[in-house]
Amino acid sequence: MFLILSGKITLIVLLVILIAIIVLSFIFSNRIRRDFKKLYRARSRFHIEIRKIVNLIFNIHKSKELEPYTKVVIKNLSHQDKVDIINAVDEVFNTLDVKDKHNKYIVETYHNMYMLMDERDKLLEEFNQLITAFPHCIYARFMKLPEYDYYTHKN
Repeated sequence: MFLILSGKITLIVLLVILIAIIVLSFIFSNRIRRDFKKLYRARSRFHIEIRKIVNLIFNIHKSKELEPYTKVVIKNLSHQDKVDIINAVDEVFNTLDVKDKHNKYIVETYHNMYMLMDERDKLLEEFNQLITAFPHCIYARFMKLPEYDYYTHKN
């Protein structure tokens, strides 16, 4: 009698442990997925802002430095290509008269681009901390998440 009761208790304990593992897996993977979506949205807004600033400067000032980037899909470019675009935008922007009324929207878009870059990098830093901490690192490995580089100089 005691053996049968002991076997049922063992089975119940194993089922409770299995259910707890499944629930925790669901919670951890949802947190990773939620934070990844926030990062992806910030990344997409940043790409749109890069596209806007490149088109604005090129259409108003016909900048030769930005011409190669006017017909490319920003989100499909490598990180280094995006850094090159940002550097080219910086070079051209530094030559513009920021007080000129024709450049008002360019100045606003330029500052928005940097604001979104900082937001994206902050979210990336938080996300990287999340997926390197236990137990999230286990789930992150199984989810095969892409790695993103920083635009600002953070380690």
